[in-house]
Amino acid sequence: MKKTDFLEEIRRLDPSELLSRKDALEKEALGMRLQIGGASMKNVRGIRELRRNIARVNTVLKEKAAAEAVKAEAARKAGATPGREG
Repeated sequence: MKKTDFLEEIRRLDPSELLSRKDALEKEALGMRLQIGGASMKNVRGIRELRRNIARVNTVLKEKAAAEAVKAEAARKAGATPGREG
């Protein structure tokens, strides 16, 4: 899967789905590391792509958390009484 396709796909997911996707990718990476250690896997480049995909999922999770924090802060400020700092 291309990087842009993967990013588009994970940006559409909600945080709980992203966490489950991250867990699945980490399990897949563990399996690949075990295969590499047992010398039964010849193509070791796949693990690099998995690591990068895990990092992409983490980045999107942090972006979504930051967006939620900004929304919460804006809502808090909008609900604050004028003339008072909250």
